[in-house]
Amino acid sequence: DDSNVSTIIYHSGSRSDLSSLKTDNELKNEQLSTESGIESIKGNVKVTGFRSIYNKELIHNKISSGIECQLYHFTAQNIISRINSYSDTLMTDVFTRYTSVLTSAFVEDCFSYGPLRLETGLRIDIFHSDNRMFINPQPRISTSCRIKDKTIIKASYESIRQYLHHISSLYLDIPTNIWMPSVATIKPTESRQVVLGLFSQLSPCLHMDLSAFYKTTDNCKIYVNNAFLFPDISNWETGLFNGEGRAYGSELSLCYSSGKIHAALYYTLSWNERKFVELYPYWFKDRFDNRHKITLTGEMQINKNININACWTFHSGNRITVPEHIVTRPDNTTELLFSEPYNAKIPDYHRLDISCNFSKTTRNGNLRIWCISLYNAYCHLNPIMMRTTFDNNNKATASVYSLIPIIPSVSYSLIF
Repeated sequence: DDSNVSTIIYHSGSRSDLSSLKTDNELKNEQLSTESGIESIKGNVKVTGFRSIYNKELIHNKISSGIECQLYHFTAQNIISRINSYSDTLMTDVFTRYTSVLTSAFVEDCFSYGPLRLETGLRIDIFHSDNRMFINPQPRISTSCRIKDKTIIKASYESIRQYLHHISSLYLDIPTNIWMPSVATIKPTESRQVVLGLFSQLSPCLHMDLSAFYKTTDNCKIYVNNAFLFPDISNWETGLFNGEGRAYGSELSLCYSSGKIHAALYYTLSWNERKFVELYPYWFKDRFDNRHKITLTGEMQINKNININACWTFHSGNRITVPEHIVTRPDNTTELLFSEPYNAKIPDYHRLDISCNFSKTTRNGNLRIWCISLYNAYCHLNPIMMRTTFDNNNKATASVYSLIPIIPSVSYSLIF
């Protein structure tokens, strides 16, 4: 009987803790006043689950079906304190906790006959959180056909639901890692994607994969409640706006493998746009509208115990929202003006990561691996944020800030 059942139980989690100190000095009525502010934000996500899959092989079909259940625990804390020169203190401490359950059932059939291959599948999710239940079917289909000995054309369609939402600052490009679930007032994000592609074996050592894609998104989110450096999680639902999204472009990969050398080139040309009528009535570029993305990887096996790896990454700079003009009203109050959301692009991002692995089989038959690596090997200070200031003539000047330099590391692994 060509059938089997596999079951796994897993647990994972992530935690972040970020703080910032800001001091402002102001001279007013010949008196200097100082106000200090401390912001900190903490996030924690834990997930425990199990997955059971049944597989069966027939003459022309491979059938897979199964169930999966995941239990999520979300916690987030936001502390903001202000201290002025008169020792007055204002502090807010917000703590939020959610428990969510995602239950899924899925089935997939892979049919192959001659040069034709067809995969169809259906996944049904039941997500329960904050006394609200979401039931969503997610169909998918893909097909490929070999038109020559070394050339394959392919096409696919898939529908996806996202139940977790990233609460991040509109102005900064930093990984605050605050995640919140879909709740009664926040619907899951829904996306649909169509892909057309061509695969070709150019030589015994080189193959090419070229594809074009178009993706639409409903209920995509943007977080705009940013009075401080980090997102304010008090009443975070009111800071999330629903909108539409679309992305399209093409992807190219070239992979080379010969003997002890393996190398690959990946390139993506894409456009990523959003529309939130509550913020702006027209389509605008998304935060991650990275026009060009390039990844170069290489691996060389020096001998049976030593291998060297390198990866160079480049992408066009992410976009942020910065004020373009400042207007002074008759009552001497000021107002910042923006042409559209994400109206500025920070400089392009690139870095090189290299590593060397030293492996050896121990006397007990276990595999021991020492790894020495360099993150951002040539120490390029990639920007994480941009700040705009105005002079006396209300002329804007933008400044870019960077944070992460070269990071060396050493790790030890024992496989038994």
